[in-house]
Amino acid sequence: MINLLPPRGKKVMHREYWFRVGTVTALLMAVAFAVGFVFLVPTYVLVRSQSEALLMEVGTLPDMRSKEESAEMLVKETNALATELNRVPYEQKLSDVLASVDRVVGTGISISRVVASRTENGVAGIDLTGNAASREALISFRDALEEDPLFARADVPISDLVRSEGLPFTMSITLAIRESE
Repeated sequence: MINLLPPRGKKVMHREYWFRVGTVTALLMAVAFAVGFVFLVPTYVLVRSQSEALLMEVGTLPDMRSKEESAEMLVKETNALATELNRVPYEQKLSDVLASVDRVVGTGISISRVVASRTENGVAGIDLTGNAASREALISFRDALEEDPLFARADVPISDLVRSEGLPFTMSITLAIRESE
């Protein structure tokens, strides 16, 4: 039938054909955009709400940072205080010191007098006066005291070691410095 149309009619028919093709194509593209828009709206709403939530969290970060810094300073102050408290020397009790001396007193040693010197941290040292049956008993008593971790040094004057039996002695005992427990 197109063959029966005059050339001008063919041109009009050809133009109308391409116009319909263009219109259908534009209509299909508009439908595709509309469907895409409908499917993208929930995603847009979700992304927007998440970004607003993140912006609100970012807004609270300075507050959280200041709280973190104050907690960090509190921990540092507490650690400094704990370190200072650990430096306080252990306070020796006289009863503990005398119990340790009594534990190491061997046979042949009799103690007649105990003089304790005190400091603000407790007992600093003691002076013992007594009699030893022999020089060996006195030396073993001194050595036993020095082996005890509670005592740093036990001094017996050489003049007290002159005789071999029936020795009156005076012994100065220095306590070991202990940190607090």
